[in-house]
Amino acid sequence: MIFARPSNEPTHNEPSFVRDFHYLTALIQHLGAHERWNSRTPRNIADSLGMDMQEVERVLASYPAFFRRSSNLSSQGEPLYMIHLRYARRRKNNETDARESPPVSAAEMGIMLDLVTKMIAVEEQNKRLSFEIKNNNLKIWSALGLAFLSSVTAIVTALLK
Repeated sequence: MIFARPSNEPTHNEPSFVRDFHYLTALIQHLGAHERWNSRTPRNIADSLGMDMQEVERVLASYPAFFRRSSNLSSQGEPLYMIHLRYARRRKNNETDARESPPVSAAEMGIMLDLVTKMIAVEEQNKRLSFEIKNNNLKIWSALGLAFLSSVTAIVTALLK
């Protein structure tokens, strides 16, 4: 027997804060607080964190509100990703002519991680509401069906008398 996926649950390709929580928190912390690198490739991030590279790539691409994909490529020709807040604070080092971006502060990190947890709460609330709507619709249609059946029975009974 094949079971259909409920329409309120995201597919693997759709972003889900609930499903992606562990990757999101790790990526935000890694890219936001790393002292040495302000942007990294998915391969290097995955290696550093001990995470699956394809999942790292998927999460980075799925949450453009958090992660910025650079138009520049690494020396290996791979895309580079950075936290938007660090990108917004880039400044040019006059001595080296390179762009620097300081790590985010602990308070800013807390705000970003708090946003993720709030989005999880919103996602869970949406799932509950969707379930309740479906359940209420089922009750309404059942009541209408029983009312219709009841009226048909009453009409048939009246005609047979």
